[in-house]
Amino acid sequence: MCLSSFIQQGLNYSEVLEENSYSLGSLGMRSVPLQFDFPCCVASHNGLIYTADRSNCRVLVFDAVGELSREPIEFGSTGPVAIAVNKRGNIVVTDSQIIKVFSSDGALSHNFLPVYSKRDTRPEISALTLDREGNILAADRPNHRIQKFRIDGHFLGFIGGSMYLQYPSGVAITKNNDVVISECESHQLKIFHEHGKSFTVVGRSGVGKNQLMNPRGLAVDYEGNILIADSLNHRIQVIDSQGNFIGSFGRLGSGPGCLDTPYALAVNRRGHVIVADSGNHRITCFT
Repeated sequence: MCLSSFIQQGLNYSEVLEENSYSLGSLGMRSVPLQFDFPCCVASHNGLIYTADRSNCRVLVFDAVGELSREPIEFGSTGPVAIAVNKRGNIVVTDSQIIKVFSSDGALSHNFLPVYSKRDTRPEISALTLDREGNILAADRPNHRIQKFRIDGHFLGFIGGSMYLQYPSGVAITKNNDVVISECESHQLKIFHEHGKSFTVVGRSGVGKNQLMNPRGLAVDYEGNILIADSLNHRIQVIDSQGNFIGSFGRLGSGPGCLDTPYALAVNRRGHVIVADSGNHRITCFT
């Protein structure tokens, strides 16, 4: 994580202007110029944007103006659905079945499978994040839990379970090491405290403040605020670490500052919000 002296003031989430946004890419299969086919996840590290270009079955890495920084990481016949990048620049990616770890230069280091027993449904990983110690948290959607691993793939434990979670679709870590999980089908978030011993429920179905429609990806900014890809409301909502509403931005459309079914988002070291604007097949940046 970058030193605070190098981080600019974050956005005023109650006054985000459409004219202070820009988009990168368009629908297509090329990498130059930048094109996507359903970008579904995004991460930011050291000024670069990492994007899971799902239907093109690849990961693209590029700078803030859309210039590729390396060759695409190809995924064969299965598309990546989630991505995270650690402090060393290692890239963690999943196609929902296998978790793959790449070195900072894009070479495959190792891969591993989620854990499950005979009583479980075969895991389907829908989201990834990294905690303060660099451990991987993977949202196991059909088994209603988060699986936790060391970066080398060693299994560390579960958070949640069917009594506490329903179909997790996004996961993030707060400054207090709480685990924030979105439940797409329940239209709410759950914030797990004390390593999963208790949790707070935030949101309900709707279109108003603190109301959600199919929330998916999550991010936490440098002040500890939680940003939510409120996908079917076609906007980003922002709450504080206690679940109180701060602001929202974005609206349905394809013009400047508009979104169409945003699936994921990230906050870069300058406090800018980078959105996987999935329905528009582009990356939209709010500055």
